[in-house]
Amino acid sequence: MGYVAENRLTVAALHLRLRSSSAVQLDGGPFVQLNLEGGGSLQARLLVGADGRGSRVRQWAQIRTIGRDYGQRGVVATLATSWPNQTAFQRFLPTGPVALLPVRGGYSSLVWSCPPKMAARLEALPRHELAAAVTEALTGPPHYPPKPPLGSLLSGIMAPARTTKFVEPPQARSWRYVRPRVALIGDAAHGIHPLAGQGVNLGFGDVRVLAAAIANAVETGQDIGSPAMLERDYEAPQKRVNSSMIAAMDGLKDIFQPQSGPVARLRSLGLDLINSSPVAKRAILRIAMHGMAADER
Repeated sequence: MGYVAENRLTVAALHLRLRSSSAVQLDGGPFVQLNLEGGGSLQARLLVGADGRGSRVRQWAQIRTIGRDYGQRGVVATLATSWPNQTAFQRFLPTGPVALLPVRGGYSSLVWSCPPKMAARLEALPRHELAAAVTEALTGPPHYPPKPPLGSLLSGIMAPARTTKFVEPPQARSWRYVRPRVALIGDAAHGIHPLAGQGVNLGFGDVRVLAAAIANAVETGQDIGSPAMLERDYEAPQKRVNSSMIAAMDGLKDIFQPQSGPVARLRSLGLDLINSSPVAKRAILRIAMHGMAADER
């Protein structure tokens, strides 16, 4: 049926594993110490891993990950348009979502998720051909003619302002966000498909909740590296929020994958209902921006 292990034995085994790491020195004090490759060392009561989805902090802390292989790569480029764009456009294709996001100075940012071979072909296109491919992807069949301002905006797309690059959609999600004197935030803790641009908002939420937990620990005289405090005030609430958003984005991707049939018809009906309801749109916006404080929005 299973095993019953004493807590002290489990903790002793973890300490034994840490002692075998050349990057960690245990001195029995209230600090974590990192030995740097170039020499020297750093000590702190809390190490925050904010080093992305390939997090070395996560690897060092031996935090396991799970993930989903989306079978896609992202092609990213900055496109110059004929006039400043202030609206985000996204279309779901059988190969994956393509989005055109406004940035300042008359430019728009392209994020095109597609299978690896297709991404390689897009990356190899001359700049003017890539611009034409973006126009076709956003306005071509099977699709209704674009309504202004998308039509006039895309008709004026000029050459990409910089070279495209592959971005693999984040997949790894950590089983745990914390370990003794270690806390993971952002992509180091969780990955999410980029179709709705929620990765940065989740990261902002991590920072806000962890900072509040640390501030409360300082005010109440707690150890900021205490596993109990980190689990209670940071990991538990934030993992619940992040897991819900990640599941919602995975579900959204799956719902938009079919291009015909009953799922597609129900999807269109649902979107029409949401689009006609200001209350529903405001609620979705609040959920999407949950990670940002009011003065950051």
